[in-house]
Amino acid sequence: MTSVEIYTLITAVFAALAALFSAAASIYQCYSNKLHQEASVRPHISDFLGLNNLADKGEFTFKIANKGIGTALIERYEFQWNGQKKTWTETIELIQSLIGNRFGIYLVELGLGSALSPHEEIIVLRISHNVNKGKFSDDDLLVLTSFLDEAKHKFKLHIVYKSLLSDRKFKYQTTPLISLLERDV
Repeated sequence: MTSVEIYTLITAVFAALAALFSAAASIYQCYSNKLHQEASVRPHISDFLGLNNLADKGEFTFKIANKGIGTALIERYEFQWNGQKKTWTETIELIQSLIGNRFGIYLVELGLGSALSPHEEIIVLRISHNVNKGKFSDDDLLVLTSFLDEAKHKFKLHIVYKSLLSDRKFKYQTTPLISLLERDV
């Protein structure tokens, strides 16, 4: 082999290695971009409790919201009271037994495949004084605050959701009333 052929062979080997490293870098870049895209549009469910109308109108709301950038697809959700799973009907009956019939109860029933768009919020639970049952009184306020005091230790909501762009599942679970109700009403 002549020196020109050796240089040509060495050049060809290094060119092949450069092409191989370039291909590996391209594959890694594609993989990295996909991970970044999934992370950048990840949904994030959070909750909040509205007590603004508690003392004057006898109403409070518990809401969940998607504070992420991507849509959250709900795969499963469940209510728990004191660690026991409750159906939608059982949850309403339980709350009704604790607060009586002077209040109306709205409890969301999410279906499989329900979706939360970015910045969308859903009222999960609303309890409000029924104006047809008379004027909202101090006794009614006591019933509601007693219920909230009990609920802050016993009520939980569990949601399993995922993003539109991946099959990775996220879990949301809360005992939202513990942190939100540690103040005087």
